[in-house]
Amino acid sequence: MLWEIITIHYQYSSLVQKEKYLLSYNGQYYEASHALVKLVGGLQQQEKEEAMRK
Repeated sequence: MLWEIITIHYQYSSLVQKEKYLLSYNGQYYEASHALVKLVGGLQQQEKEEAMRK
């Protein structure tokens, strides 16, 4: 599934914004906010739980 192949690498801070995260997907890297990382992490967890029920 899509959420399984998005990798959350680490959190960092910049002078402009706090709590930025580095994500990767399909060989590309992206900056993300804390809210987006929480969403992706929640969706990844939900997929894992659904897969375990099958």
